[in-house]
Amino acid sequence: MAEIKSTLDLVMERTKNLTMTEQEKRQQALAEFRTGVSALIRKYADGVLSPDQLQNELGLLGRASGGRDRGVILDEIAKRIDPDRDNQRLLDLLNEICKAGTAPIESALDEYDRAVAAKSHERIEELRVLLAHSFGISGSAVQPNLGADSDWAVVRQAIRERFATELQREVGSLKCRFV
Repeated sequence: MAEIKSTLDLVMERTKNLTMTEQEKRQQALAEFRTGVSALIRKYADGVLSPDQLQNELGLLGRASGGRDRGVILDEIAKRIDPDRDNQRLLDLLNEICKAGTAPIESALDEYDRAVAAKSHERIEELRVLLAHSFGISGSAVQPNLGADSDWAVVRQAIRERFATELQREVGSLKCRFV
């Protein structure tokens, strides 16, 4: 009688003589290291891990994968820097683990906040004038809702994109110090 083989049996049978080259092994180890670092940085950013716990976990991960690549760690931290959120934990992490001065990044984030505040104030005033002239609605109690203003969303996105480029440039300059 014919034997019924599972999918796993078929795969194992077809791949039993395959081997990985040294380069493929290094690439796989780096990919696994990157995945592990990403998970640890996410836990740290969410407040699940303390800085000491993160350092210990990164050390264990580095030993398990055969090395610790600061460039990978920096990339994973940089991915999570968001100008619309509080980035202090990530900036502290850059200072602590990567020994990277974060003043240029902090400066770019502060500049972003100032640009958004200035443009939002301008847009609020424009909307107040529009409401007064078009609908006769005016007074100190009038507070336009920027969240519902499609023009504001476009302006804010343009500001975000401009500063995202600057943040990438600042993070790129940090990468150069590790290479």
